[in-house]
Amino acid sequence: MADAITDQAAYKKLSQEAGVILRASINAKLLHLGTDREIEDAALKVLRTCAPGGRFILGCGVVPYEADAKKVLKLKEVALGFQDF
Repeated sequence: MADAITDQAAYKKLSQEAGVILRASINAKLLHLGTDREIEDAALKVLRTCAPGGRFILGCGVVPYEADAKKVLKLKEVALGFQDF
């Protein structure tokens, strides 16, 4: 598990070497307070870093109850549209 504040590229390398699946997350606060653009940028950064080679799960941390469901759906939209790997 590579939280948003970790060196996700290093975690990707280690997970590939160990042959395990990596889950890397964007900052959960973005799904509460961020704009659609900030969510997209954060998700794409994680996806570009961690998705190549497969064995990867995109996460979002613990989303506050107050978060707008549309922001969670925005993250899903970005993930489903990602094709750069």
